[in-house]
Amino acid sequence: MSFWVNDVKGAKPGEFKPRTSTVTCKDGAAKIIHFRSVAMTNGNHFIIYEDITERKRAEEKLRIYQEQLRWLALELLITEERQRRHFVSDIHDSISQNLAILKIELDELRKLISSSSISRHLNKISGLISQTIEQIRSMTFDLSPPVLYGIGLGAAIKDLTEKMQKQFGIHIHLADDKQYKVLNEDLRILVFRAVQKLLFNVVKHAQTQEVRISLARDRDNIKICVEDDGIGFDIAETDPYLYRMGGFGLFSIKERLQHLGGRFEIVSEPGQGTQVSLIVPLEQHRTELNSVHP
Repeated sequence: MSFWVNDVKGAKPGEFKPRTSTVTCKDGAAKIIHFRSVAMTNGNHFIIYEDITERKRAEEKLRIYQEQLRWLALELLITEERQRRHFVSDIHDSISQNLAILKIELDELRKLISSSSISRHLNKISGLISQTIEQIRSMTFDLSPPVLYGIGLGAAIKDLTEKMQKQFGIHIHLADDKQYKVLNEDLRILVFRAVQKLLFNVVKHAQTQEVRISLARDRDNIKICVEDDGIGFDIAETDPYLYRMGGFGLFSIKERLQHLGGRFEIVSEPGQGTQVSLIVPLEQHRTELNSVHP
């Protein structure tokens, strides 16, 4: 209790000094006590103490539950991505290959047909097959881009920007410092989906046609910035912005990124555009506490 004695001795008249400490009772039980001492003008001291042990235990339980929810949300994202990847692999190994073979056989058949009317029909069928193959390729990229796993994050983002420029007519300027930067698969997926979501938000809400993306290594981190010169928003409403512009998606990505040791930062002003930065550790040392991991 020496801390309390020091507080009392050093207190000035009217000064309020709160302090929380763990004390051991006569029966050996540990209690968390919140002390509040006020120095009176007559030299006496008015002391209030409150047993907050149960409240602290409840707060710790809540913290653990929140950590478990973040972990489960991350595991759900990774599981969904693995299922998508498996589904895309099945499509490529069956439907896409069969369509490609069908187109080759059809083109060979067309060479043997002399009738112009039949040839026109075959040309139309061949064109539809080519269109279907392209649509499947686009759908599989949206579901699970193979380049993300085969080459890496930078190449996947480059493909994404090219696709979105063609699809939406926006101009995306991509700058990559080309430094060595490898992320584990979990973070790669998370960052790619975040960049994808941010670009869709620019298309839907920013009211601009210009977007800048930068990928750079900063010591032991990778920093990815997505910046636009659109309408911007009030930075005091950061979390409401994440909900409003990205639904639960961006807010949950922020939570998951923080859980993995990264940061999600937003700089914006109304009428001044928006810059979103993802700071991601290159080497993720995930600590799995038995009390947290479900």
